[in-house]
Amino acid sequence: AREVQEGRFGAAVNLDEFHDAPLEFKLLGLAFNRMSTTIREHIARLEQVSITDPLTGLRNRRFLITEGPRLLHIALRSGARFSCLMIDIDHFKNVNDQHGHLMGDRFLQHVTARISESIRGSDLLARSGGEEFVVLAPNSGSDEARLLGERIRQAVAQNPYEAQGLRIGNTVSVGVAEYSME
Repeated sequence: AREVQEGRFGAAVNLDEFHDAPLEFKLLGLAFNRMSTTIREHIARLEQVSITDPLTGLRNRRFLITEGPRLLHIALRSGARFSCLMIDIDHFKNVNDQHGHLMGDRFLQHVTARISESIRGSDLLARSGGEEFVVLAPNSGSDEARLLGERIRQAVAQNPYEAQGLRIGNTVSVGVAEYSME
């Protein structure tokens, strides 16, 4: 109980120590262990939800604000280059206006998937706003980041969204910035 009170959720009572105890004590131990585990699971779920965009499944702006500086600090400490790509879906408002917000959401998920497929495993993709995204690219200079941006641009342009007899093409605009100690 003291461990849970101090915030170490998931702490458990060793039920083996209660083999000769009355049934009520055993039941209390079982109930405590279940409660402690449930609290730990709920906290983990809340932490995950707080850093995940519910529509795209990407990391959200909150995660970006905390994780971005940490990744940059690691890069600076190691002397590595670090680039950031800002991505905006061009004319996204027209998709919502012409086809409705549900189709706009599906289109956004489609474009997000194309971006996700275009980046490296070491890159961090996050949704920073409505139709704006950020890719943090550790160990990438501006040349590599420009190539990545072009790969993303082509992936979106070459893969229009198709559903319910509609074909919605689009493009993205990508800006690149590099931070290095040089």
